[in-house]
Amino acid sequence: MRKRWDKHQTEALRKLYSEGMSFKGIAETLGRTTSSVVSKAFTLGILRNRYRFWTSVEDEFLREKLPDMPVRKISLHLNRSSNAVQARIRHLGLRYGC
Repeated sequence: MRKRWDKHQTEALRKLYSEGMSFKGIAETLGRTTSSVVSKAFTLGILRNRYRFWTSVEDEFLREKLPDMPVRKISLHLNRSSNAVQARIRHLGLRYGC
């Protein structure tokens, strides 16, 4: 049975998302599935487009952490998929896994 979203959970979703928390983190905090959180964010209009442009701050983080941090951890920190991080690494001409 599906749990309905109450007013407090909806407000928490808006707040946590605006603070930059990942959907996985929000889901864990609210006791929901990640897909439920993403779906609700889309319904509320907080999530409009799945594509997010990379920022210079994210690029710098990637350059700094790549030698010592696994791609999976970087992806979790940046709230991006491992495939997106790997594609950005290639785009920037960075090397990893040596």
